Amino acid sequence: MAEEEEGEITEKEIGEEEENNEEPITAEDLKQMVEENDVLIGDILEEKPEDQIISEADNEGGGIEDSVMEGEEREQGDTIENANEEDGVDEQEIKKEGTAEEGMEEEGAADEGMPEEGEEDAEKKETGEKEEIIEKDVIEEKLEKPPESVALKGRIDDKTMKRLEQVEKEVNEAANSIYILKGKAEELLKKEKMTENEEKELEEVNAELKRQMDLFDEKTKEIQDIIANTNILETMPVRLPQVRHEEDVLPRVLLCGEVEDYVPKLIVCHQKIKVSSGSTRECMPECPGPSPPTATTAPKKKCGNDEVQEAICVKNSDIGKMRSLLEEDISNKDKILDNLKLNLESLQNEINMVSAENTELSERLRKLQQNQIRQKTCAPREPKKMCPSLMAAKLQEYSEYARKLEKQLAEMETDFKNVHKEICAAQKERDRREQARNSVAKQFCKKK
Repeated sequence: MAEEEEGEITEKEIGEEEENNEEPITAEDLKQMVEENDVLIGDILEEKPEDQIISEADNEGGGIEDSVMEGEEREQGDTIENANEEDGVDEQEIKKEGTAEEGMEEEGAADEGMPEEGEEDAEKKETGEKEEIIEKDVIEEKLEKPPESVALKGRIDDKTMKRLEQVEKEVNEAANSIYILKGKAEELLKKEKMTENEEKELEEVNAELKRQMDLFDEKTKEIQDIIANTNILETMPVRLPQVRHEEDVLPRVLLCGEVEDYVPKLIVCHQKIKVSSGSTRECMPECPGPSPPTATTAPKKKCGNDEVQEAICVKNSDIGKMRSLLEEDISNKDKILDNLKLNLESLQNEINMVSAENTELSERLRKLQQNQIRQKTCAPREPKKMCPSLMAAKLQEYSEYARKLEKQLAEMETDFKNVHKEICAAQKERDRREQARNSVAKQFCKKK
């Protein structure tokens, strides 16, 4: 590159020496020469490579304003250059034509005469202004008519959209089924006495409710995974480049850092871009971390949907925690109910045993009474004499046994009442937990 630049400098010096020995040429003469000698432009373009032509155009024409326009085009990013390769080719062709015109001007100057230094500067300024006007027109056309490729950039795939819609439908169906099953369970629990069929139905409803809740959790997690896998910045519409004004020439990014740091830091300046309506639009992108010194583009702006997604994730996590706590409480209450049912069954078995013993004793008494009646109807016999002490002992035994039975019955009745109270309290607590769960599910459905 250095050798090429030195060669260009020597060619320029030779051309200036030749021009100093010739007469000056006006702008009208240059235009006529360019119009008449279109064939020479193609010859110049074939002789010189593209990089050399562009570098000559940048060095000779435009000055400070050309550098400003190039900085603005770089700040616009790769969107216009990548999406509009054809427009980029047009710009290169325009630059080639500009450089070709300058080459023609130099040839004409060498043929006709030598202009003075002031006139050369004026002609260069005129050609530079023409190139600037052409470049501005091209950029404005690009900004007014953005390509379809830029507008279509960053859309979600149709497969993911269909999957999201399908999962959303499944979530809504699961929520509706949960609501219906909870209504059935509440209706069954309101009954004071339930039959065996109703108990089986309640168990089936609880199992189905648990299955639907698990399905609901799986689908919500699937939605969160899909949202996390898709980049939200790509799904948002691309912000098209706007027309550049004079106040946009200020620096956008600053490089700073200490000498000891190998990699400088990029700081994005706070800027206010004026809109055509008169209002100001503040642009406050985040300050990125250390980046390589070759980076010239500003970092992507953080979209507000990231904050919304984070808030939704936090709310979903809170709802999941609440749901897990409610499920734990319900499982504990179910265990308590099962234990109470077992206690009731054991008490009922004891009551049945006591009733069976009572029936046996009553049958014995009845048999004894029948035997006594038969003995009376039979021929009188000499009554057997019984010892009064034995009779008193038997009566005392019977009375003690009867007292023990009465005490056992009273204790069983008190235990039965306590168990019944505990069951009622557990059912009330379960109803309250179900209501809380319904409210949480409704809030979650509304947020969705």
